[in-house]
Amino acid sequence: MKNISCFLFLIFLFSCREKDENLDLKYEVLNQLIKEDSQKKTDLIYLYKTSSATNFNILNLDKEKIDEFTIIPNVLELKSDSIFSSQDIEYLISQTVPYDSKVFDLDKEKIIGKYDIIKESDLFELKSNYNGAKDYWIKFNDKFGKKCLRNYSEPIFNLRKDVCIVQISESCGPLWGGGYTGIFKKLNGIWVQIGTQDHWIS
Repeated sequence: MKNISCFLFLIFLFSCREKDENLDLKYEVLNQLIKEDSQKKTDLIYLYKTSSATNFNILNLDKEKIDEFTIIPNVLELKSDSIFSSQDIEYLISQTVPYDSKVFDLDKEKIIGKYDIIKESDLFELKSNYNGAKDYWIKFNDKFGKKCLRNYSEPIFNLRKDVCIVQISESCGPLWGGGYTGIFKKLNGIWVQIGTQDHWIS
């Protein structure tokens, strides 16, 4: 009985440690991205937030075959290569399911530096009486000032935790927005963008 208790305790300790390590890595990535964005020369003023849910849709091309000319919007297409193994892809997918119930708000205490950060809940009132994009942005500017909204998804990682995927988007008005999915690799302690997919603009 004592051995079983010790075994269960070790499993619990390991799972908590792994969860904490992932959380630290997520904020390591997000802190770097926010800092780099803030240092770019621009007249725009940003509010920062994470997406309302981890909403990646990943297609494993090792298991599902599609025509090479077929384009599936809002889907990240991955296959085993020099960046991701087949096991990596399955692990990435496991971090997105069920994506519609996972909410990850930026914790201001974990962001290094002084930035304007808002939560998804700060936008609920604006979305509850939605009368179109133009009306939404009028209300947005009344509440927050003339600012843009910069969104980051919750980072997801490969098995070695040295490559991650982040969706990044930006909105400055009803007809001004864009984004993409970035693939980042940790090189010499810095997360370097090594690939992109799913670019969009409005």
